Amino acid sequence: MNNELWDKIENTGEWWLDPWWEKRNWLGAERYPLEQLQESAEILKELFPAEWAKEHFSKKPEPNKVLAILIGHNAGALGALHHLGQAAKRLREKAGFLAILERLRNDDSESAYLELEMADIFAEKALSLEFPRPTSEKTPDIVVHFHDTTVEIECKRLKTEDWETWHDKLTNSILFEVGQLTHRDDFDLQIELNNRISEIFLSDQKCPGFNQAIVQGIATQIKLTVAKILRGSRLPVEFAIPDLMVGRALHKPAEGGSYIRGAEISGVAKFRRIITNGMLRGLTQLSGKVPGLLCIYSDYLPSPELARTVLDALTVGSSVELRHRFEPMSALILYPMSTIFMRNAPYLLENKSARTPFSDLEASAVVKSALAPIIA
Repeated sequence: MNNELWDKIENTGEWWLDPWWEKRNWLGAERYPLEQLQESAEILKELFPAEWAKEHFSKKPEPNKVLAILIGHNAGALGALHHLGQAAKRLREKAGFLAILERLRNDDSESAYLELEMADIFAEKALSLEFPRPTSEKTPDIVVHFHDTTVEIECKRLKTEDWETWHDKLTNSILFEVGQLTHRDDFDLQIELNNRISEIFLSDQKCPGFNQAIVQGIATQIKLTVAKILRGSRLPVEFAIPDLMVGRALHKPAEGGSYIRGAEISGVAKFRRIITNGMLRGLTQLSGKVPGLLCIYSDYLPSPELARTVLDALTVGSSVELRHRFEPMSALILYPMSTIFMRNAPYLLENKSARTPFSDLEASAVVKSALAPIIA
């Protein structure tokens, strides 16, 4: 897209002026019939008009998640645009959709998108469903009506913590700085960061500006070290900055190629938040009068084996009082969400002490066929 066209889109909010979704050179584009993509774009043009887009273009650097799809220009966004438009087509007449649409248009767009996606699994099967209105009593996000029963579905998206954002900024800054080393291109560069480096993160409230300064300082030091090594050494060569990173420069094509990794966010630590901020809060939204499904979306997940062990400890090996809290939940679905566009198969964990076993529900076949989950 040329700069003139982009400026016009930003100034008018008319995101459809560049119909990038009609190009057939995107990876996997053959999976989406052109007429369906065009239909999706027309539906989304109505639901997300120019006035809305113009307002959100000004909210830099992070635009609304739906706007990121509409101007995506990449293979992931192509699939998201197709699915979002088709889901809206199936769900727009359902009770409560307007409340979901309002959230999609505003700051809660990512959570609303994921609820819409979950609801569409059942809408595709022509099942009756609704998005309950919030009341003084807590209500689930979705209610699906089957032939012989009703199922409640509660969705929770764990928000990214400040230290996780810092971690992402660090990795991106290193990628940018090292990417400036263009004096030679005959090598693959592999960098392993100290996997506990994120523990240096400080409170932004107590130490404003410190975290950004540390990110830039680390990225610059790694760049200088790599530049020095590449000027004075023959390949292959290994190097290190104590307590910060180890690295190697290898002849192309090296096994594994170039990468920067490490500084991992612990899946175990995230699982603690899945229990406290996801499961325990989500359970309070289920009425207990009908079977319930709890769906939790998280950037990082533990192994399926650990998830199964912990859930069994809470629902089978615990006290009667604790088991009772989990009885409304027939199954727990954990989505390993890397981004809004790309997800691996979710985990499906049936609650062995549920009031209504998941395998007895019609919803079981729908969920398994639509998600192809890892059964944990």
